[in-house]
Amino acid sequence: MLRIAICDDDSRALSVPLGFAMLSLNTPICILLSCSPALEQAVHFLPGQKKQFCIPYCFFIFVCNLTADTIFLCSLEIQTGCVTLFMLVTGVFFALQSAVFSVLLEYYFPIRGWKIESDLWHHPRKYLVPVTMVLLAGIVGTLPMALLPLSIFLATEIAVFLIPLPQSLLHRS
Repeated sequence: MLRIAICDDDSRALSVPLGFAMLSLNTPICILLSCSPALEQAVHFLPGQKKQFCIPYCFFIFVCNLTADTIFLCSLEIQTGCVTLFMLVTGVFFALQSAVFSVLLEYYFPIRGWKIESDLWHHPRKYLVPVTMVLLAGIVGTLPMALLPLSIFLATEIAVFLIPLPQSLLHRS
């Protein structure tokens, strides 16, 4: 009975993206700068640190998210045998979008003014990534073709916010 419910196209269309969204929950790796003011200061003030910090940090979170998504898809394949290429692409999208959004929040809007470390865990900002991912899951689950424009938007986010312009373009006379 469970197998039929999971393999049904209508229920699977929304449940798989929601699974990816739930797996993108903010974890301790998503508050790296917030929990270390000295590291935040060094990353923001030393030259070239945006590229040296943000891209590897985003890649690390992406790999963590992708690992969780892969385990989810493997368990779905074992249970139902109905994992599709679209699900694989959706998993990569959700892992990368969650990582990019987490890095952008942490780099541009770190949590400040906390007194004890548990304040970081109870800050409302930690819910922004999961809520956004659930909303995206609803969009992708109800309108699968939305994944293409969302992927284009993701590529634009990466190009604009994470990859700095070459110095030759910044210092034209």
